[in-house]
Parts: sequence; C-alpha cells; structure tokens
Amino acid sequence: MNTTPQQILNIEDALVSEANPARLNGPLDYERCARLHNYLVAYGWMARHGQETPNLDVLASQPFIFADEDTQAVRERLHPSVNSFLDSIFSPEPDFFYWINDISMQLVDNIFLGEDNDLDDLERFVIIYGTVLELGSHCVGVVYDQQLHRAAFPMTLENLDSVEPIGEHEDMWFPLETILTHWIYMLRIGKITTDSPEGEAPKELANSRSQIGLWSWLPYCPSQVDSTVAAIDRYSAAIEARMPSGSLLPVSRDAPLFTDVELDAASIPEECFIRSVLTRMRTPRFRAIAPGLEVPHDTMAFTARQRFTGVPREQEEWGNNIPPVLIFAAADSSRTVGFGEEIRWLFFAPGDEIPFNENDLIPTGLYTPFTAAEAAIANKRAFEVLRILRRADNNCPSGYNPCTDLGNGDACCKQGTNCSRDAANNIACCASGASCTGSLTGTTTTGTGTAFMFPSGATATTTTEGETSATGSTLDAAYPFVVVPTSFGNAESCSSYYSVCQSEYTQCTGALMGRYGVTIDGAGGGVTVEAVTASSQATSICSSLSLEACHGINLGYCSSVATQTASAEANGNDASPVRMSSLHDLVFGLAVGVAGMFI
Repeated sequence: MNTTPQQILNIEDALVSEANPARLNGPLDYERCARLHNYLVAYGWMARHGQETPNLDVLASQPFIFADEDTQAVRERLHPSVNSFLDSIFSPEPDFFYWINDISMQLVDNIFLGEDNDLDDLERFVIIYGTVLELGSHCVGVVYDQQLHRAAFPMTLENLDSVEPIGEHEDMWFPLETILTHWIYMLRIGKITTDSPEGEAPKELANSRSQIGLWSWLPYCPSQVDSTVAAIDRYSAAIEARMPSGSLLPVSRDAPLFTDVELDAASIPEECFIRSVLTRMRTPRFRAIAPGLEVPHDTMAFTARQRFTGVPREQEEWGNNIPPVLIFAAADSSRTVGFGEEIRWLFFAPGDEIPFNENDLIPTGLYTPFTAAEAAIANKRAFEVLRILRRADNNCPSGYNPCTDLGNGDACCKQGTNCSRDAANNIACCASGASCTGSLTGTTTTGTGTAFMFPSGATATTTTEGETSATGSTLDAAYPFVVVPTSFGNAESCSSYYSVCQSEYTQCTGALMGRYGVTIDGAGGGVTVEAVTASSQATSICSSLSLEACHGINLGYCSSVATQTASAEANGNDASPVRMSSLHDLVFGLAVGVAGMFI
C-alpha cells in the first residue's frame, strides 16, 4: 500500500489509456487496481471533510464490512489476486462513488446459473462494489469474474441479461482497472462532482444535477461542450477547405451560429447543452451541413420550425425537462412526418399534455433528444456508461413492448411500432401508421427494394448524384440502416456510404441478437424480419438486408468514380462531399454531446 498522501494521489501511470493499456491476460492486476481504488477513497474523503490531503491514519482505520459477516469464509472462496487487492486497499466510507455504496465481496454464483465454474473450491462471480439503494431495490454492482478476470457493471438484477450469457456479451466485461479509470475520468472532466449533501445543492446545480449523497451527476459538463464544438468546427473547416473560395457564403467565420437573444426567441431553455453548443460553434460558410440537411442561417426560419420548444412541460423537483430542438432541418421543407405514437414517446414525458394530433405535420431533420430531468436517472446511467440496458418486468428493454398477443413474449417492438407478422408468418415490428410488406424465408429477403447492384470491380460508369429515388429512404428499425444512392458525384461520397453500410451491418447483427424485430420501411413498402437467437442467423439475415439496402456497394466501384462538381452544386455547397473521417468527427462530437444530456 502507498505510504504517503502524495503517492496515493499520484496515479497518472496507473490510469488506463491507449499508451498504457489494461492487462488483458492473467489474474487481476491488483496493485494497479488498488492504486486507482485508493485514489477514489482519498478523493471522496477529502471532499467530504474539506481537506486538501488525505489522512492516511483515518483511512486505514476504516473497518471492512462484507455483505457476508463470515469474512474468512468469503476470502477462502476468492482468487489470490483478489485477496491481494483487498489487502492493498482502504475501506471506503458509505457512498464510495456516485453509483457505488461500499465494498461488498458478495459471492454470487447463484445468480449466474448459466455459467460454468471451473475453479474447484473458488467462487466464480463476486460483487466487489455494491450499488446504492437509490438506483433500484434489486441491487447488484460491479461483478468480478474470477475465471476470466473481467468485471461488468449490472446495477440491478434486471440488468443481468445485458451481461450474460458472457459468451454473447464479452464486450460488456472489462478489466477492473478500466472501470476504475473511467470513474476517475468522469471526475476529471467534471461529469461527476462532489457537492453538498442531498437537499443542499448549490444554486447553479439545483436545476441541472442528480445527486446521491456526496456525489452529483451533471447533465453535461464544459469539456463535453468543448469537444462537441471543436468536432463541429473541424467538420466545417474540412468542408470549407474543399470549396472554391468564391463559393463561400459571405458570413463571418468567427461569429457564433446563434446568439442567446436569438435562441430565446426560439424558446430554447436557458441552461441546456444544445444552447451552449449553438452559441459557441462557428457559423459555417456553406448551406448544407450534410446531404439534405441545411445550416440554419435564417434565424427566423429556425424559430418558426421549432414545434416542441414552446410546449409546456411537467417540471421535476430537481431539474428541468429539456425539449427536443430541430438543429438542422431538411432542405426540402415539404419533407414532413405526421405526429404519431413514436414521436409522442420520443419527444414527451408520460405526464405531458400533448398539443398535437395525428394530422399535424412535423418538420424533418436532425433533432436533439427530449431529456427528462429525473425519469432517466435509474434507467440510463449504466447504459450510457457501459451500454447496459435495463430490462423491464415484461422481459423487454425500457421503451419496448412484448409481442405477447402474437404468442412470443421474448420478441420486443419499440414503442411507436406495432407487433405484426409478415407474409412468412415471422414476428416483426412495423411503424405505427406505416404499411409494411414483404417476408423473410430462410436467409433470403423479399421486398419492394430496387434490384440495382453495383459492379464488383473498378469498371463503373460515372453518373451524377440524385438520379434515383432511393436517396434518403430509410430502414425503420432498431438501428439506422440507410438505403444508399445508386450513383455518386465522386469517390469520397461513394466511400463514405460504403463506410456507413459497414457500420450499419454491425448494428444490424447486434439489434437482431438483442431480440429486436427489424423492419425495412422503404418507399412503397418494406421487408419485415423477426429477431433471432443464433449469431449465424443474424449474420445471414443482416448480410441479406445489407445487400438490399446497399446494393453491393464496394470500394472497387468507389475508386473508379470521378469527381463531378455538378452534383456538388446541386447539393448547395459547391464542394465535394467530405471524407468519412470528417463526418465521423461531427457524428462523434454530437454523440458525446447527446450522451451528455442523458447521463
């Protein structure tokens, strides 16, 4: 154990990073994990007692209290490296961290009945850190697998099927030092802070934070705003660098996209993530932020498009509900959708009065999500941190309904969609108000999609973008699968769509394996696909769906597409589409920001 306060607080070489990765093989790296653990204990103690250095004598005097009072019997069931970890750490005071109450060391093979234990006299699964009761009545915590030497974080019993069977959820199990590093990182960026005891939050946090004991979870932090603004600005700069100088719009690059006065007129809440971003990001000097999505240079039009910001909302005791904001609207103002159940559940809280009916038309484009102040706290924390879904009592994730009326309670359809059967009698989800047709038999799909296929080699004939009605069609499902155009203005645009197709194939297999039914909802009809339980089925189905949506797009074809400025002019930017890396910057930045509003 480190012997001085300076050694306790100096953990830079123990933090997990790309240059300093976690141990992937062998037993628990107990020395590294102990250093990270002790730093968190010291951090909490200093914050709780208003001290700048930890008192090691006080920390060392804290007794260990295991879930099982027979401490010796528990330790006999632990791996030597786990016992060494216990011998090297301070026992934390209650409310050890935002989600965590204390050291538990509860033996829990009994709740992982589907996993084999090959450890002879040792327990395979042990809860090292127990979650706080505020997050649920069936608490679990950070579970350590002594056989694989990996840890997962199912916060409650309802979360367990997000981490098991382990063979199907290996991406949810991490080296323990990775989880501890992540917690410390959130302290350093200000996502989690130490504040006054519950009920005495500082005024500036009273309407924006969720607090458990000493610890506060902020809906967003300055570093998340900084990274999002920087990502969008990089994206804009990349587009402008590819445009002829004479085609740039005559606006100041240094001026923010919006002022606070302009956002006040659009009823954007005073304290929210998207206001912080829009008042800091530089004004792009082009018309379209992406194909079909326009930059809101016209502030009056931006205000007029906001359907949800001025709607009265239920306000929680400890926070404000943040309405969805239409940031980048569809360039074609005639592209609208009817207000239906899906929008209702996406954009409103259960208790909100709904001033819309199904005949009202909603502008399309890129919206920020509706963020409920307190409703998401218990359900979304683990999902946003380690992508853990909390399943409801009906065995479906929150926001999904079981297809019990069709005789399968394990099939789940998202709210706003209906459980239905396709022509082959498969259970699938169809968007409310949509007409979903087609069927899946074996590994082949049958639908109304185009039979167009790209050539497999580099012998393509270049055509201008926008000649096909396939552009913009989407697959309405548990993941965003886009039907790609059949022609492109240049190789970069083609390659970007290829990258999108590869990414969406991965999401497709994950969605099907997650028991979500999938519906391809294209122009004039679609194909419905039931959820599956075997990875080979998911691979086969998603390969078939990708073939239909992406028309066999390949890099060999893309490399042969010559640049044509005519298509760029048609999109309104007078520039070639940007490389996928630049698009990824924007998407990543927005994803970080959006996550900040949920977690």
